[in-house]
Amino acid sequence: MMGDVADYGEWKTGRRASGTVTAAVVFALWAGLALGGAVAGWILDLYGFVSKADVQSAHAQSGILLTASIYAGLAFVAAAVCMFFTPFRES
Repeated sequence: MMGDVADYGEWKTGRRASGTVTAAVVFALWAGLALGGAVAGWILDLYGFVSKADVQSAHAQSGILLTASIYAGLAFVAAAVCMFFTPFRES
């Protein structure tokens, strides 16, 4: 997909910027991964998760299950709703 973005940019501007496009996409990917990991950690902290504990509390266990299922699903649905309202046009 990064190549398609570079091709589109070249078609619109007449300049090829494959390196810039690749760098921007990879940066956005890593930033999103870092933010997603941080949010998951913050949520688990709210549930009282203790790293390297032999046994987690019942509240922490429910937080683990909710974070890995319901909250992740809600984030996916929110992203899908945003994509639904994004105007895609052919040029």
